[in-house]
Amino acid sequence: MAESRFKGKRFRKRDLNCHRHSEIRRKPIGEHWPTITDRDFVSCLTRARLLYNSCEPIHSRKLMPETTNTAEIAAKVSKELFGTFLWETRGPKDESWPCEAPAEHGKRRRGKEGGTSAGTDSVADATAAAAEPDQGPVSEDDIQAGSVQAAQITHPTDIVFYYDEPYSNHRTYINCDLKSYAANTIKKSEVKKAIVSLARALACLEKSAVWRDRYVLGDKNALFACLLFVYNHDGEYNSAFDEILAEINISNLDIPKGSKIIVLGPREISWLDNVSDEILRMKGNELIGPRESWRYFYPPLVLAKNVQPSARAAIVEMLTGPWIILKHRPDGNTKDAILVFYRGPGKAMEEFSLLIDYLMFHGLVDEGVNITVRVSMQGKESRALFDKAIDDYIVRFDGGDQLAALLKAIHYESMTFVRRQYSTVEIGMKYA
Repeated sequence: MAESRFKGKRFRKRDLNCHRHSEIRRKPIGEHWPTITDRDFVSCLTRARLLYNSCEPIHSRKLMPETTNTAEIAAKVSKELFGTFLWETRGPKDESWPCEAPAEHGKRRRGKEGGTSAGTDSVADATAAAAEPDQGPVSEDDIQAGSVQAAQITHPTDIVFYYDEPYSNHRTYINCDLKSYAANTIKKSEVKKAIVSLARALACLEKSAVWRDRYVLGDKNALFACLLFVYNHDGEYNSAFDEILAEINISNLDIPKGSKIIVLGPREISWLDNVSDEILRMKGNELIGPRESWRYFYPPLVLAKNVQPSARAAIVEMLTGPWIILKHRPDGNTKDAILVFYRGPGKAMEEFSLLIDYLMFHGLVDEGVNITVRVSMQGKESRALFDKAIDDYIVRFDGGDQLAALLKAIHYESMTFVRRQYSTVEIGMKYA
């Protein structure tokens, strides 16, 4: 695509923080939506909780009250959802692997006869152990003496996704713990156990030859993350999951430098599920180009001007940001089309002004380029506010008739809100 004559031109005349170095100004716009001021890549707004440099243990295969059927629901949703965002899967599913730090990650519990036992990945063992007093960490002497077998301490992997990073020659591998619960079973204590469990898994998987042999491809440098995927399968959860996360103290967790834990709760998953559903329905109706033409958009950065050609997937920072931008090539077209999914409440003109600034600055608005903005959770006046933001932009920067025509050609559409509900009985019959 030829470079737009408007690309970056008018932003340099404004005294806007969003066109300086990356930052976040957390002054609210409207009711809940913060102003994002990131010149280069606005995916830094993390509605899901990215937990950097913080982690912990793993003794039970399932730390929350899951049945096999509900676990299958989370696996089904995650694979369908992340597949739309071009994440790939690698290696075996639902497997455990040996702990690399049994002395640190092991726990001894006092048995009924006064003995001790180490934690394992079995649900029954974990449930029984939870009711017994903690006897402290397993020592090297315990392991060497044979009272505790190091091989008994393992970490679980439900599934591993991976994608190529856009700004470096790295491939990110995401070790997932997939949880599916009814609304009344999502509790703070259970979420904390799962985060602690993933933290210790993350600390071990970077050292584990077994995990690397199963999941890591050798052609790129590897980065590692763990994902807690908390899916509400009955669609009834309306509580603030962010508040549960905010109450969890993660300061004592030890996440390896450069790695991270991601927590996606019911609200984040619902948003991504709706985006995924919208993309698949548009594809079915031939409103977007073939999957081979899809590429999620990453702008060149000041210190990373070249976006990696292999980086087509939507990385987790984009998925947890204020919008998701997909470039695609409709059949018979010579230029890419732009599909924008906007997550804000749509209750302030400034929200849309920021989006238009972003599209203009990065040269996405151009002649012959079809741009569609799809909005979720919009206010009653959001369409009028979007049109007002376009008019305001044209007036402020004296864009003239040509720019006015380009901006007014942007399609604004509401997303169809969907809420999945699964029957655990039906899933159980399907997977029996």
